[in-house]
Amino acid sequence: MVIHEGTADQPGRGVCPLGFALAAGFGTSVTGCVVAALAAPPYQTTTRLVVLALIVGGFATAIRNLPGAVLTAGMAWSMYLGFLVDQTGELRWHGGSDLLALGVVVAVALAGWGRWPITDLLTARPTPGRVPGPRGRPGPPSTVVRAPGEPAERVRPVHAAAVRSPR
Repeated sequence: MVIHEGTADQPGRGVCPLGFALAAGFGTSVTGCVVAALAAPPYQTTTRLVVLALIVGGFATAIRNLPGAVLTAGMAWSMYLGFLVDQTGELRWHGGSDLLALGVVVAVALAGWGRWPITDLLTARPTPGRVPGPRGRPGPPSTVVRAPGEPAERVRPVHAAAVRSPR
């Protein structure tokens, strides 16, 4: 199992492995149902859905794993139907309102997860690099923008003392 850790300039921004994300997502779904049941009476199913969706969205932000976030939203939706709507643990189809509830939970989970790609794009910093000149000779120092998540080993930094003029 490989845990993808952050780079040297972005410590602690690793991606949670899918197995851990699903186990934690199950616990989050159960906890979210308990909190939603305590937050609103049984006849306020919309309030319960909003509370559960916000908890799932916060979880999706924390794990930084898209499949884990979407699958956790599915688990939370099924627990919402079985324990917060019907209150007997049975899953029953209620029509379009069930699809709407699923859409709400998945949309909030995607919004929570979506924070990471947006942050990565906004915080991508240029790193010094060397672009090959004509005929394969090293060209002048330039700036290479590293893609989010690209390892720093792929871009060689250039120091001013290492640049030679062509002869």
